[in-house]
Amino acid sequence: MKPSIRYLFIFSLLLFTGATHIKHKTVKVKVDTLDKVLNNFASDTTLAHAGWGIYLYDLTTDKMIFEKNAQQSLVPASTMKITTTGAAFGILGSNYRFKTTLTCTGKIDARGILHGDLIIHGGGDPTFGSERFDSTLTSDSIFTIWADSVKKAGIKSITGNIIADGSHFDSTAMPVTWTIDDLGNYYGAAAYGINIDENIYTITLQAGSKVGECVALVKTEPDIPGLLFINDLKTGRYNSGDQCSIIGGPGSCVRCLMGSIPLQVKPFKVKGSIPDPVSYSAVSLKRILISKNISVLGKPNQSPTGPEKQIASWQSPALKDIIHLTNLKSINLFAECLLKEIGVKVYGTGSELKGIDAVQGYWKNKGLDTRGLFMEDACGLSRYDGVSAEQLVGMLKIISKEPYYLDFYNSLAVAGETGALRQMCKGTNACDNLHAKSGHETRVRSYAGYVKNNAGDNLAFGFIIDNYTCGPEEIKDKMEKLLASLAE
Repeated sequence: MKPSIRYLFIFSLLLFTGATHIKHKTVKVKVDTLDKVLNNFASDTTLAHAGWGIYLYDLTTDKMIFEKNAQQSLVPASTMKITTTGAAFGILGSNYRFKTTLTCTGKIDARGILHGDLIIHGGGDPTFGSERFDSTLTSDSIFTIWADSVKKAGIKSITGNIIADGSHFDSTAMPVTWTIDDLGNYYGAAAYGINIDENIYTITLQAGSKVGECVALVKTEPDIPGLLFINDLKTGRYNSGDQCSIIGGPGSCVRCLMGSIPLQVKPFKVKGSIPDPVSYSAVSLKRILISKNISVLGKPNQSPTGPEKQIASWQSPALKDIIHLTNLKSINLFAECLLKEIGVKVYGTGSELKGIDAVQGYWKNKGLDTRGLFMEDACGLSRYDGVSAEQLVGMLKIISKEPYYLDFYNSLAVAGETGALRQMCKGTNACDNLHAKSGHETRVRSYAGYVKNNAGDNLAFGFIIDNYTCGPEEIKDKMEKLLASLAE
């Protein structure tokens, strides 16, 4: 039997702690489950010290359904990517592609000697060498194609060097508000004018035979010249998980391995961020050229004459495909490169600050109240970020009216099916229905997206909780029940 429909006056929200004024409207929604969940939240002691906000909007009737602390700026974690990716669609366009080119200076003589340099001109492509796309190749495969192009150009030897030009983006590779314990890890990979293999390397480790024993570093893939490890890792309990932190910032080839890996016989792998992917790209191309019997002498050249000649180029997948993975897999590097590329597009400067100015300007021009929207990065890794539940829903509302809406909608994880939501809301009306971007880090959990209820109304929601006092899985379960109730 179809569930009954009644008017919901959100008087139950007055039971929440705090003096925040609660807006409410007379809106027809199905509330059998939602009412119960809201009352459970009202008496939940784990939220007594938390900062949190929730906002629910009916896109079908163009009316706000309910809100609690919806204008409070909170740390959003990865739901901040909505701010970046939505603006990227609007500013760059769904079919935008990054481009990387290989050029040469000087002249090629009759013996096939290039009296000049080979130059990699980066275009900020975060997907160069990424294996996540059907249309992309590893960096070694791309460089092999380029080496063949060098041969076809008649070059057998290079008197100069391989130069990597990463000036497309500024030299401040990472946001200054990222914490030191994030920088050396794979998710803290910074955005450069040239990025390679998602700026990630893999360390293979071997735990000791007993808890507390030292951990051996077996190998690093790929081999990063000059990379030095200070290994302070210890063997943790069986099934204790990955507790390894890689400490070290951009430009520094010293990495400190701290924490523990679990007791086990099999080797254990962790991922870190390449300290200087721009230089590493030149080293990698030089290695491939030499393997193809093209010598690189590395001698300084005296002002080679003539313009640069393009030898080869590589394009990224379309922006809509990049954003699909940015949101679905929550890839920080992709988001950071999108932000800087927006800065290039709007201001001609590929910096974090210019990108932020352009993104905030985009949303403001679309009618969003950006007061209290604090952007310190593109991806939400910074604890200095701040956004309200109402602003997240405001962006989702704007996006729902844009030509790129379907591409954005399809980039979100689906409850019970994909991404971080694949184990959530199974057996409920939200399963295979609710599409959302999630965010979580220490004491932060957030969700924002779209869901259709049983009445057929399309809803947009934003939900952020900071500084809860229960465990991360417990708060996830509590929020999951509320998200599931939105689909009733």
